[in-house]
Amino acid sequence: MTETAPRPALSTDDPAVATAVAAMVDLDHPLKRETAEWAAAELAQGDRVERDRCAVFGEEDWRRCAERGIQGVIVDPALGGRGLDLASALLIMEGLGYGCRDQGLAFALASQIFSTQIALAQFGSDEQQARWMPGLVDGSVIGTFAITEPESGSDAYSMAARAERVEGGGYRITGHKAYLTLATRSDVVIVFASTRPDAGRWGISGFVVPTDTPGVEIRPNRDKMGMRTTPFGDIVFDGAEVPESARLGPEGAGVSIFSNAMEYERAFVFSTQIGAMERGLDDSVAYAREREQGGVAIGTHQAVSHRLAAMKQRHETARP
Repeated sequence: MTETAPRPALSTDDPAVATAVAAMVDLDHPLKRETAEWAAAELAQGDRVERDRCAVFGEEDWRRCAERGIQGVIVDPALGGRGLDLASALLIMEGLGYGCRDQGLAFALASQIFSTQIALAQFGSDEQQARWMPGLVDGSVIGTFAITEPESGSDAYSMAARAERVEGGGYRITGHKAYLTLATRSDVVIVFASTRPDAGRWGISGFVVPTDTPGVEIRPNRDKMGMRTTPFGDIVFDGAEVPESARLGPEGAGVSIFSNAMEYERAFVFSTQIGAMERGLDDSVAYAREREQGGVAIGTHQAVSHRLAAMKQRHETARP
């Protein structure tokens, strides 16, 4: 077995790191608690069962979240955001997941923040950021992140989508992107297509494309199990022409852009679900104390108490 050097321990000598660590281990941090209380009072107040059954996206709740500053948590204040650090953003998203019982809405928000907005913030030109980021922050624009294709399987980079240069400048994009969060409600899409098929994954480039561009077709919402209030569908590009300024970063940088965004998404997109886990645990503990069987609260039974302990363990290990 090959020996590897031990990974350096996370140092808390840096005051900023120490502050972030202390905040993340605080289950009752003010940012988390205040967001949870607000979400419980303001979001998903209608018939949640009916909304879930009919796969209805919470448009009004999305706008309320924007007014609260949720979509702008990690966006530069110059672009309308709050400019918070990642630890603060995660606490806010965890609180959102605890308080909001529409987990489809919470997941959709995290998806836009930690993929579309991250890619635009870190690789977008000044022009692209100025055009799209304020709308993404204030809720008037919804964005989606498009790399998956119907036939690509687990290898996301084996894509058929193409972006060919056109005479006079710009690109013509052709391809079918599938299973995209927020696709059916998106106003702008960050799409990945091959500009040099002969270069394999190193020939993939990213583009920022308005969904009202001629040649862009948004397919109807896909049905699914779970989080049905999250819009989910396909976008087809049939020779959609975009200017040179639509390209995100240099040609061939698509893999780097996608990988960077996915590092954030994989690490943080389920932050809202951590909050939902804690709410589920709290609800279960309360029920175990109130529900009686045989004249005693069911929480006094060993089988129930062991189950609650296991739920607590899973929640703790799921947090950072």
